[in-house]
Amino acid sequence: MFRWLRPKITYANVVSTLCLFILLGGGAYAMSRLPRNSVGARQIRNGAVSLAKINARAKRALRGRKGDAGQNGAPGQNGAPGQNGTSFDANATLPSGQTLTGGWIVGGGADDPLVTQVQFTPKLAADLPAGSVQRVTAVPTPQCPGAGQAAPGFFCLYEKISSATFAGIFNLATTFAGADRHGAGISYVGTGPGQAATGTWAVTAP
Repeated sequence: MFRWLRPKITYANVVSTLCLFILLGGGAYAMSRLPRNSVGARQIRNGAVSLAKINARAKRALRGRKGDAGQNGAPGQNGAPGQNGTSFDANATLPSGQTLTGGWIVGGGADDPLVTQVQFTPKLAADLPAGSVQRVTAVPTPQCPGAGQAAPGFFCLYEKISSATFAGIFNLATTFAGADRHGAGISYVGTGPGQAATGTWAVTAP
């Protein structure tokens, strides 16, 4: 009653069978090429590791190797020498337009000389005449516009607190009004015990 069907051998059947044989044979060959003592080979043969785990380990290894590309290159050549800086020792001369600043204080009794001095380091190129020194108590001037400032060629004495009477700003070398190239003297007169005055100063080279 039953009729057995005999399979027909076709070109498609032959090609499919041949491809399957090549794939299986190639996989077996690749497995045989793995080092027998390697952990990966034993795990794959025993079925203890999956293809996904193998791929993950391979990716981590590649990421580790990428760090080799970030090594520093050889140092570059040195640049050209820069210009010499300005000397600010005691024997140097303050460049034109540069400003020096500082603080000052005098104190004493009625019979004490209330005198102090400020020093210009570096020194000025020349002395300053009486017309180039100014005392500022509250209202600034064009030449002495504020603490820490002075017009070129001017010495500005900024008084903050005083209980004594101002006497003058004088040249240390001549004792006349003005300022020496090395500094200036500041003089007050006390009218009672515990007299004092304090403030800041600024000088700008002409």
